[in-house]
Amino acid sequence: ATMGVMHTPSSAGSTGTLVQVPSSGGHVPAVVYPGGPDPACICIFLPGVRGNLDVPGIGDASCELDLDRWASPSGRGSIFARLAGELASGEDMTVAPWAPRDRRSALHAKITTSTAGRPRRFRALCALMSWRASEDEIALAIACEITQGDDDDSVGARRLALAVEDACAVATHLRRTSTRGHDAGKRPPRVAFVGFGFGAAVAWAAASKLGADAVAAVVSVSGAHVETSAARTLKIDTPGCITTLDQVPKLWVHGASDTTLSPTASRAGFEIAREPKCVAFVMNGDHRLDIAREASYEPMKTFMVSTLTSEYLSSVGCDAPYGVEMGNARRAATPCTGARVLAMPAAMRGDTNVSSSAGTKPKRSFHRAAHTYDTRLMFELLKGGDVPVLGAGWVDVSRALGAGHAEAARLLMDAAIDAGRGTRGRVV
Repeated sequence: ATMGVMHTPSSAGSTGTLVQVPSSGGHVPAVVYPGGPDPACICIFLPGVRGNLDVPGIGDASCELDLDRWASPSGRGSIFARLAGELASGEDMTVAPWAPRDRRSALHAKITTSTAGRPRRFRALCALMSWRASEDEIALAIACEITQGDDDDSVGARRLALAVEDACAVATHLRRTSTRGHDAGKRPPRVAFVGFGFGAAVAWAAASKLGADAVAAVVSVSGAHVETSAARTLKIDTPGCITTLDQVPKLWVHGASDTTLSPTASRAGFEIAREPKCVAFVMNGDHRLDIAREASYEPMKTFMVSTLTSEYLSSVGCDAPYGVEMGNARRAATPCTGARVLAMPAAMRGDTNVSSSAGTKPKRSFHRAAHTYDTRLMFELLKGGDVPVLGAGWVDVSRALGAGHAEAARLLMDAAIDAGRGTRGRVV
């Protein structure tokens, strides 16, 4: 049943609809962005423990607002809303919705399409969901079931299990009602889960519950890493769920200066996961990433477009499970292949010039650097270079590169996390 319709700003590239998704325990609120008549994938965005606008890019002052404010000025900083709009429409915005007002004017806030002058053929059906009940209501419901022998871990595991039910209900409903889901002989589109904080732990558990065959990708943003005995008993612990998702592309994005959930949580998930996997540390990024939106957004967008490309090619019969192969001369550079580590300068903004103590230097565009194997960029950056000036690129640490891959990954992650703690990372 439709709860109401609210239009996103015209620059968002797609119109979302606020709906109530049916589930066995009630209705789950979600903002749904249609991905065209035949979406290649379903992307479900999971908020933090507060639900609603508790998403990356939204500051503390607005994160407790209701979901129906997603298109208001208070929700303009949402990284999830921008990503959903662009993936659903196949169109890219030249100016972010969180840019200063003069840059969001009609003159500047243009939508760009593919080089052929039309949106990408591979589009996604996207849903920005919240939790079925408020945090207080869930706490009250769990409190009624608490017994004398329950501890905090048991209560937390029950809270996580309820949220997993919500995520699976939305995923199942959207797969069943998608256009392709009604076509005989075609499998429903697979699901990519993108979770923030508590929602990241929900994403891993929901993906594991649906099964790897139904999951296109999992993205953890400033994510929690739950490994309590109570969660293991319910089979929703993060390490256990990650290990069930072999061959599923996985991405962790974490602010290196996060003091709410340590970036070592993302590192722990990356280290136990099997390829394909990526981890991106945002230099100077905090938990909510609202001071480094562009730097956080770029790795997510690149990864998700690569995943969508893979899903689209597979749906039309191409043998390209993780995107376009680039021939024997060079390994495929799509970030949903192999294993990659990235340290993203928080101040990166395309190819513009930035002043530094050494003068003015041109920066390396992330879009260009993300498809390169020039590891010197990243090693120089982590040795203590001027982070806002130097560019960044995914550093390939795949097992296919030989026995040194694990050591390379360890050194890179050590340096990125040390830099976030205010120490100079050293790579030798």
